[in-house]
Amino acid sequence: MILGIASGKGGVGKTSFAVNLALALKLYSVDTIIVDGDLTTGSVALALGNPLPSNYIQDFFRGKKNLDKILFSHPLGIKVIASELSISSVKEYPLKTSLKKLLKKRKEFVIVDMPATIGKETMYWLNVVDKVVVIVTPELNSLAAALKLSIACEMLHQKVAGIIINKSVQPQKEKNDVNKIFGNIPILGILRYDENVRESMAIGKPILTFAKYSPYSIDMMNLVAMLTNKNKPKINPLLTLFGPWIKEY
Repeated sequence: MILGIASGKGGVGKTSFAVNLALALKLYSVDTIIVDGDLTTGSVALALGNPLPSNYIQDFFRGKKNLDKILFSHPLGIKVIASELSISSVKEYPLKTSLKKLLKKRKEFVIVDMPATIGKETMYWLNVVDKVVVIVTPELNSLAAALKLSIACEMLHQKVAGIIINKSVQPQKEKNDVNKIFGNIPILGILRYDENVRESMAIGKPILTFAKYSPYSIDMMNLVAMLTNKNKPKINPLLTLFGPWIKEY
């Protein structure tokens, strides 16, 4: 399975969601590869934190490295295909169709953190992934961008598996608003607004390792438990109460 994580615009928490989804799946014993699909402003490697890989997806598209060479085993337990951080990588690449076949042969669950905007690279990845999950925030500009993205998916006969509402502050109201706009596309989950997400990204640590009992982390683990048909993790009520202040720097 190759799952695309998309949004239609930046700033909605797409990369943070993709990275922490990969980690949560691993915690539920699902071997996972995360691919940074943004060839110009990719940030998956930074979101995961040190150590950084030395080979990148651009090396594959340039024909310099095969898939095995660009796969990086991160100490957190997942495999990563990262995008270059150097500005020298900002150029056109032959987006090889062979990548889909190679990824499909892998036994791992593959997550693609797609580009934030709707452009050539996004259209390429929509033809690579099997399904798409769209990340939105309650703001109108995010919902409008996500609606455009869903239309693009429909044009390419790509299935939108569902929507994740991120940075939620009024879950029921936001759920009703999203249902009105997107109709039959299901809402897979709601992730509460959590200041710890921004802090974790500022120091280069996924929130599941930085503040594992914070609201976002609990919501993420519950979401993955539901998606994998596993039991939700049992958390001491005191940890739920004090979780936002329990951090690992």
